[in-house]
Amino acid sequence: PACRFVPFTDEIVSRISNNRLRKTSGSRLETHLDQRRFPADMFPSGVASRKGFIRTRWRIDGCVVEFVNVHLFNDSDNLVSVKEHPSIYAQCRSRGLRWLMELIRSDSVPGQHVAIFGDFNFRLNLPALLEHLCHGEQAPLSLELVEPGGTTSLHPLAPKDCEPDPASPNAKTSGRPLMNDRDINPTVVIGRRVFDLHGVLADHWKYSTGLLSFDTEVGVFADQLKELPITFPPSYPFDMASSNPHAYAGTRCPAWCDRILFSPNMLVKLRPPIEPSESTCPVTYDMLAKDSTVGDHKPVYLYFSLDTSPG
Repeated sequence: PACRFVPFTDEIVSRISNNRLRKTSGSRLETHLDQRRFPADMFPSGVASRKGFIRTRWRIDGCVVEFVNVHLFNDSDNLVSVKEHPSIYAQCRSRGLRWLMELIRSDSVPGQHVAIFGDFNFRLNLPALLEHLCHGEQAPLSLELVEPGGTTSLHPLAPKDCEPDPASPNAKTSGRPLMNDRDINPTVVIGRRVFDLHGVLADHWKYSTGLLSFDTEVGVFADQLKELPITFPPSYPFDMASSNPHAYAGTRCPAWCDRILFSPNMLVKLRPPIEPSESTCPVTYDMLAKDSTVGDHKPVYLYFSLDTSPG
C-alpha cells in the first residue's frame, strides 16, 4: 500500500509503548507504521516464528526518515556454523535483510533516509576464527566437536610452522600440521549449543575489537548500509547466571549481533547532540549496561542530533 503519513499527536504517542519521543518546538512531525513477520520460506528451518520487523516512517520538517527495528534469524546449531561460512543461517539472514531493503525501496518516497537497528543476529566467521586461534600467537590449541549422540571427535590445531608428528595416524591423511598426541591440550569445545573457549580470549572480548575482522556478514551490504565504527564488545551471548556482567555464556561464539545501520544519505545527516546546557558532545555509538547484567543481549545505542533540512 502507498505510504500515508499520520500527524504525530498525543493519541499516537499514547499508542507507542514506553514512548520517549518528544516534539521539538517549531517542528512538524508525521509518522507511518508497518509491522510484519518474515515469510516462512526465509527461515533456515522453513518454519515461521516471531522474527520480523517494525517500520516507522517519519516526516520531520522537510526530512523523511524511516526507522526499522529488525530481528533476523539466529544460529541454532554451532556444528553447522563451524563447518562453512557463510553458513546456512548467514545466508538466510542475508536473504531476509535484502528482502527487507527491497520492500523499503518499493514504497519509498523521494529523498527518504533509512536507519535499521535491532538484533541482526550477525555472527563471526567461525572457520576463519578457529584458523586464527590455531595459527595466532597464542599457544597451540585443539578443537573438540561434540557430535549428536554424545560422540566426540578431536581435531588438533597447531601453528603453521609446526611439523606433523610422523607417528601420528593422521599425519599422512590430513593437510593440517598436527602435534604429537601427548602435546594436545583440548581447549575449544563446540557442540550444537556449546561454544566453550575455556578462558581463551576472555579479556580480548572485553577490551579489544580486534576480532571485528571476522565480522563479515554486514559487508555484503556495504554499498547500501553504513555503520559508525564499533568500539564496544560483542553484544551477545552474556551469561545471565553469572555475577560477572562481562562474562559470556558458553553456548555461542560471542558476536556483535545488535547493530545500528544507515543508508548512506542518512549517515551524513547525523550531527553531534546538543545538551540542555547548550554544550555539544560527540555522536556516540556504544553499548548500554556494560557493567550490569541485563540479559543474554546487551542493547546498543546511538546518541545524535538529526539534520532535518530537505535533501
